[in-house]
Amino acid sequence: MTKIIPLVLGFIFLLFLPVFAQEEITITTYYPSPYGAYRDLQVGRALSVGDVNHDGNFDNNDFIRDVSGDPATGTLALAGDIRIGNSGLTCGAANAGAMRYNSGTRMLEYCDGIGPSWKTASMFTGNISPEVTLEAAKSSGKFYSFGAGYSLSEWSVCFLTEFNGMKGSGAFDDGCKISAQAVVPSTDVYWGIEFRADGGEKIRCSARCLK
Repeated sequence: MTKIIPLVLGFIFLLFLPVFAQEEITITTYYPSPYGAYRDLQVGRALSVGDVNHDGNFDNNDFIRDVSGDPATGTLALAGDIRIGNSGLTCGAANAGAMRYNSGTRMLEYCDGIGPSWKTASMFTGNISPEVTLEAAKSSGKFYSFGAGYSLSEWSVCFLTEFNGMKGSGAFDDGCKISAQAVVPSTDVYWGIEFRADGGEKIRCSARCLK
């Protein structure tokens, strides 16, 4: 009788073994992690985000490389856009070279390492006029307006984009000068070109204006 009891207990244990197996917990880890939030993250050499070279693969070809062909130290390559916020830090030596977005002025700013104020880093984002061209045999010192729509109140500055002329026979070479002058009989000030020619040569000058 005493030998039968251990056998029965052993048989019962075997019956419940699959139940015990169902209670096992499996932990799977991923490296690199597909999702994650980090307080501080530092990369030793280079970082690329997305398919930078648009070849359909995420591989070593997406890095910025140095002359040896290795990923260049301290570089960041992005397949998409970069969004810059504002930490509110004071500009100083510790933040030299940092950039931020000023939502109040809607301008990018950078820290020159001196501070304490941040410098505006945005390039020109206004309007640029079509190219205006004047060509004729003009007299020296005479002003020729670009015409209606090119007043000083509408365009803040104009600049020369093309000059085609010939060397004069007098004391100076031919040329063009951009300026804003009042046009008679109107009292409005218009942008235009002042031709400089010493012999009535044909001169062609072009300009654009910025708002």
